[in-house]
This record gives sequence, structure tokens and C-alpha cells, in this order.
Amino acid sequence: MPSFHWTPTWIRKTDFCTRRFTPDYFLNQPGGDRPIDIIYIGRINKMKNSLKIASFVKKLNLKTVFIGFYQGGEDSYYQEFLDVVNSSDNINYINGTGIRNADFWGTSQREISEYLKQSKVYIHGCVNEGESRSIHEAFLSGCILLIPKNMKGGGLDYYNQLNYSLYEDDTIYVSLIEAINKSKYFRDLPESHSKLLDSNSIALFKDKVKSLLPDIDKSEDGWDTEKLNLKLCAHYLNIPWYKEGSVTADIYTSESLQTFLSYNCIE
Repeated sequence: MPSFHWTPTWIRKTDFCTRRFTPDYFLNQPGGDRPIDIIYIGRINKMKNSLKIASFVKKLNLKTVFIGFYQGGEDSYYQEFLDVVNSSDNINYINGTGIRNADFWGTSQREISEYLKQSKVYIHGCVNEGESRSIHEAFLSGCILLIPKNMKGGGLDYYNQLNYSLYEDDTIYVSLIEAINKSKYFRDLPESHSKLLDSNSIALFKDKVKSLLPDIDKSEDGWDTEKLNLKLCAHYLNIPWYKEGSVTADIYTSESLQTFLSYNCIE
């Protein structure tokens, strides 16, 4: 069987990764009210600059929603974050573990999609990213993306001036106002957005698997391709294709792909 490298670099080159399988219900439709000015979705920690973002939006009279997930290990930082959001009249903090119908980090994808489609601006604090699944969910949901200008990784792969505003620490206020103003007008997403929807990607994924694993059952009986956006190359490390010492559970070889498929996709 051929060997291949499903690393973050390989992922971005081929664009076959978790963001490629975003459920279609994330897709924005024209019209509809967006009462939330700013939304943040992600882990609460120093790497994500959660406290810095909370401290900034606290100063503004803009309705902000944080959907956050704390994994432990930074208790004093998390407490500082809680002190900021709990003392703010314009920030609503939703503990992600409390959302019903859990899919990932205790949250429901469908409910997150509804929050995004009610939000004007999605703000992202982390500079070092992989393929940036959450950014592209917000992109499909019609949010203006407020992203660090010096971001490394896949968060700027679909950058365009209509849907993005880039910020630096000393220009974040100006960039936010720019993003709010952009949100007043419905924008058709670039044609390339269709690549991010699972309805367009699953058939391509199956073809890719068959080409890499020629002995696989071509009938596709027993294939389970639900929620590939959560299964592919995610942060779960207690799975059988995880390579010891790796940061994430990337798929490195055709053998690890077979293990992944047996565990997640093929009964």
C-alpha cells in the first residue's frame, strides 16, 4: 500500500481535513436578525488569548457571547477570565459543557451553528493554528471574521477583504468597528466555500480512501461518514492511530488510515 503523510501541511495542501466536512446546516442564508455583536468559541486558555479578548470587549457596549471550554491546568488564568466576564453587563459566558446534545467538548454542533448565524463578528485570538475548523464554521455561517494579522496556519486560507478583518493588538478596536460595519451587508460567500461542506466532500473522501487502500470493500457497506469534521485529525489522543509524541492524532500512513477507518467509519 502507498505511504502518505496526513500532517497539517499535507492537510492544507490537499484541503482534506476536518473543516472540509462542515455540516450543511452551518451555511448562512440571506436575511435574519443578528442580535449578537461578537462571538468567541473555543478553549479558555493563554494560547487562545481568551482573557485578553474578554478584557477588550468588556470596555465596549457590544453584546458579546463566549462559548468556552476549560480543560484545566490554568486555574488562576481561568479565574481571572471568569472575574472579567462575570463583572461585565455586555458579556454572556456559556460554559460549553452545559450545552445539551453533546458532540465535541460537550457541545452540540447544531446549537453552535445557530449561535454563529445570530452573530455579526467572530473573533479569534490564537495565532498558531492548524486548519482552523472553527474559523471556517463561522465563515460559512456568514460572520465577519476578526483574525490576528500574524496568524500562522490555515485560518487565512480563504481570506478575502469582504469576509475578514485582520487585527493587531494596537489596532483591534479599529478592526472591530470595520468588521461590525461589514456585517451590515449580506455577502455571497466565495464560490470556493462549497469545498467546505460535507455534502460535497464525502464522495471525494470515499474515492480518496479507495485509491489509497485498494483492498478496501468498494461496496461501502457499513461505512459511517457522519461527523467526519470531528473524527479526522482532531485533538483526541486516546485513539489507536495516535503516534506517540505527536501533538495531534494525525494520520501518517495507509496503515493508520486503515485503523482510522476501522475505528470510525467502517464497521
